[in-house]
Amino acid sequence: MEQHNLIGYTDAEGASQPHCHVISGYTFLLEGGAVSWSSKKQSLVMASITEAEYVAATHAVKEAFFG
Repeated sequence: MEQHNLIGYTDAEGASQPHCHVISGYTFLLEGGAVSWSSKKQSLVMASITEAEYVAATHAVKEAFFG
């Protein structure tokens, strides 16, 4: 059975956003090439960057399992 190298990354950034909405995104790499990615403004106003990172990671996990 052949094994493949799948790696996922996620991030959120909102400190520089005047509209108080966080920009979050994720990408998944298979053998070094991007196979799935997303970047968008979150619809919720986050109370902290920790909460924003959690929401971004949740979206990435949903994509990993159900994408």
